[in-house]
Amino acid sequence: MPHQPLSVKIFFCFGVGIFALGGIAILRMAFTELARVRRRRKHLIRLPGKVTGIDKERRYRAQSSTGSQQSSYWIQYFPVIVFTTPDGKFSRFRSELGETHQLRRRVTGEEIEPPPPSWVEGQEVEIFYDPAGEIKPCLALAWSLWFTGIGLLVAGSLFLGCSLLMCYFGGPKVFA
Repeated sequence: MPHQPLSVKIFFCFGVGIFALGGIAILRMAFTELARVRRRRKHLIRLPGKVTGIDKERRYRAQSSTGSQQSSYWIQYFPVIVFTTPDGKFSRFRSELGETHQLRRRVTGEEIEPPPPSWVEGQEVEIFYDPAGEIKPCLALAWSLWFTGIGLLVAGSLFLGCSLLMCYFGGPKVFA
């Protein structure tokens, strides 16, 4: 195997370092978020809320695979919820978690109507409310509380894992 120039070695180390530091930073954010939710969870209050509307967003994604250009449209639904805090204040928020449906077309090109959202205006829902305001109001679902922390944990683990794989498989080739 030929000897690698110093620039290749430096570039390799820089790439591994960026992935490792990125993974560590993301993992730190994940653990901070998970600890915050765990600490505040016992202080959360379940309150009744009412869906007053559904925010509907249309997204476009262009994808390229094997030289062919594909695109797809997605529709996302997010419930808008109102509730009254224990001290009598009226409050409103848009849920950060929603539903996503891919928009499909018939052979004629006509768009097929996506399924309606799970929520309807006037529907009663339960929410989690943090009187200290450290956690934003959210639907009373475990996934609503833990989604961000778990997502960051997965992303950070992937980055850190990639840096380790780069070292394991690429290191012997670069530094041989």
